[in-house]
Parts: sequence; C-alpha cells; structure tokens
Amino acid sequence: MIKKQIRYFKRDFHLKELFKGSSIALVFKSFGILMQYLLFFYIARKYGSEMLGIFSTCFTILLIGSVFGKLGLDTSIVKFIAQLKAIKKDNFIFITYITGFKLVFISGLLVAMLIYLTSGYLSRVFFNTPDAQHYMKLVSYAVFTFVILGYNAEILRGLKRITFYSFFQNGSIYLLMLLFLYAGVFNSSKEGVIESLTLSVLVLMLFSFLILRNGLAKYLPGYSKEKYFTSGKILKTSWPMMLSNSLFFVMNWIDILMLSYFKDESMVGIYNTCVKIAGINSVALIAINSIASPKFAELYAQNYKSKFKRFVKHTSLLNVAISLPIFLLIVIFPKDLLSIFGGEFVSGSGALLILVAGQMFNSLSGSTMHLINMTGQEKTGRNIILFGAILNFILNFILIPVYGIEGAAFATAFSTITWNVLAHISIYKKHHFTTFPFGLKIW
Repeated sequence: MIKKQIRYFKRDFHLKELFKGSSIALVFKSFGILMQYLLFFYIARKYGSEMLGIFSTCFTILLIGSVFGKLGLDTSIVKFIAQLKAIKKDNFIFITYITGFKLVFISGLLVAMLIYLTSGYLSRVFFNTPDAQHYMKLVSYAVFTFVILGYNAEILRGLKRITFYSFFQNGSIYLLMLLFLYAGVFNSSKEGVIESLTLSVLVLMLFSFLILRNGLAKYLPGYSKEKYFTSGKILKTSWPMMLSNSLFFVMNWIDILMLSYFKDESMVGIYNTCVKIAGINSVALIAINSIASPKFAELYAQNYKSKFKRFVKHTSLLNVAISLPIFLLIVIFPKDLLSIFGGEFVSGSGALLILVAGQMFNSLSGSTMHLINMTGQEKTGRNIILFGAILNFILNFILIPVYGIEGAAFATAFSTITWNVLAHISIYKKHHFTTFPFGLKIW
C-alpha cells in the first residue's frame, strides 16, 4: 500500500507541487505566527492591553485600506499569470505586471490620501486619546507602501516564487517591528509602535522590488509590448474580486472595529489576541492556498477535469490533516494559551472557543473562495461575501453591546460558517463536487 502511494506521488506532478509549495509556505506562516505573538507579547507586556488594542485597530484600518488600494489586482494578477503560463504566453507576463502596477500605484495613493484627510474623523470614531490623529496619519503613510508590497508579493506567487512570497506575506512586518522596537530606533512612547509599523512596511516594499527584479528577469528578453490583458480587461476581472476581498476583510475585521466603537481598547486587545490564537487553526489553509490558487487557474484553463477535481480534494485533505491537531490543542488549553499574554487575557477563553469552532469549519471547507475566484465565478464570490459581511455586521451590532467579546466571536464564527456553506453550493452547481475532502480515493 505504501509503495503504491509513493508511486502515485511520483507520477502526480501537481500533487508534488502542492506538497512542495505548501510546505514552504507553511514554514513561513508558522514563523509569521511566532513573530506575531512575540510582537503581541512585547506590546502587551511593555505598553499594556490598551496599546495592543490601539495597534490592532490601526493595523485593521491599514489592512482594509490596502484592500481598496489594490483594486483586487492582488488576486486577479495571480490568475492572469497562471493563465499566461498555461497557454505558453510567457512573453506577456512583464507587460501585464506593468499594466497592473500603474493601476495600484494610482489607487493606493488615492486611498492613502483619503485616510490622511479623514485622520481626525477616524481618530474620534475609534479612539479616545489625543495622540490618535497622529496614529491615523502614520497609517495613511503605510497604506500606500503596503499596497505596492502586497501587489509585488502576489506577482511572486503567480510566478511560483513561493519562498519570497511567503516571506513578504508572513511575519516579515512583525519581525522588523520587533527589531525596531527592541533596538530603540523610536522613542519609548506608545506612538513608537505605530511608527515602527510604518517604517517596516516601507523597508519591505523596497526590498520586494529587488526580489521581483530577479523574478521577472527571465521574462524580459523579447517581452511583448502589446497587452494580452488590457487595463479594461484587468479592471473588469479585478473589480468584483476587489469587492469580494474588501468585503472579506471587512467581515473578518468588523468585529475589531465595532468593539473599538462600543467597548474600550483593553477589551479590543484581549479579543484580538483570541482572534490570532484561533487563526492558528487556519495556518495550513492559508499556506496551501499560496500554491493552490495558481494551480486552480492553471488546471481549469487546461480543462483537466479529473486532475482538477483530484487536486481540489487533495488540498482539502492536506489542510484537515494539519488543522485538526491544532484545533484540539486550542480547545483543550484555551486559558493556558491566553495566560501567556497576561492574567487579564484569560477572560477571553469563551470567545476563543467560539472563534476556533468557526475556524475549524473554515479549514474543513478548504479553498472555497479561492476556487471560485480562479474559475470565473468572481461575481458569485462577491455576492456570497457581501451576504456574509452584512450578516456579520448585523450580528456584531446586536450582540457586542450585550455580550461583549463573546458576541463578537459568535457573529464572526456564524457568518464564517454561513458563507462557506453558500460557497459549497455554488461550487457544486458549477463543478458537480464540493471542496470537502470526501468522496474521492486518496491515491
């Protein structure tokens, strides 16, 4: 039986690529989680849960702003490059990158300016500190560079340069922030935390250009100046993806923002720590998606239906195999994990259990939204996430004032389960199978 499995693995190029790429991404994702918790631990211990809440809110606004700044090109560009490689049109890759870069440069700059001009309003909505407007201005500086960094990283993913893609997307920001804070690059006041975030993003953006230059070098000789994907075509595909991605981020971060509105920064810091611990359960899914997304687009473009279905099922199976032990660990030791950050964080154990239940269903479901976006169902994906975001907002609005962080956790978990179920229905209608790791022989 084992010999048969080994022979199968050697024959299946796509499965080998999945294991190799996801293994690299998993290592970097694990490293990123470690750096994230070290940073959270450092901020919580040195500045307290209130500053951790301020940082969480600022980082949330940075992420949401960057989603709008990238116009969905961070998702669509992976699909475009995978399609060009699948149909042997490599000479169009560089001009496609340039076309997309011009679009995100302009949109990223506009979003950054918008946050800067509304910094006073945002500070009054989310904070009760005189330094808040300065925090928002720092975030506006970081948004533009974060947009460019994210776009460059996704180009590397499309080129299957998974090592560098994983480095930029997982933990590098937290690592640099820790180094800057520990080395005393900024003064010891609380605003130094947000200043270190802004500088870290800038340094990584500049570094991404150096790496991308080498990644695109092989496509420069004889590259076509004629566009295979015009700006209009790119925007037509990217626009629903941007709406989907923006709604997805809003859905995942609306609980943080609404807690900031209804409750104090200390509660936000505790809840965000619960979110990060529960998110460990999805580390495998995120890592696997880094290589699975371009493979979905490639196999679908080549019309390899049986290989496509088998690859989807294998990605889900691999994800569950890694996620299940993590889920059990968090369920058994919720208070112990939270106590690492300080005694006040143990009060979030109930919220943590609710969140990790939702994350386990998300892991079991597999790469639903990535599969939808890579196979021409961008508008369907947008509609599903729109429904999930509205549901999440309504539940947070109703539950947070009454139940606090437990209410936010239930709203997030329930909406996560709901949009995954809707995604399964959509996938089944189009492909006649679901992403659940059932109904297919493993080998």
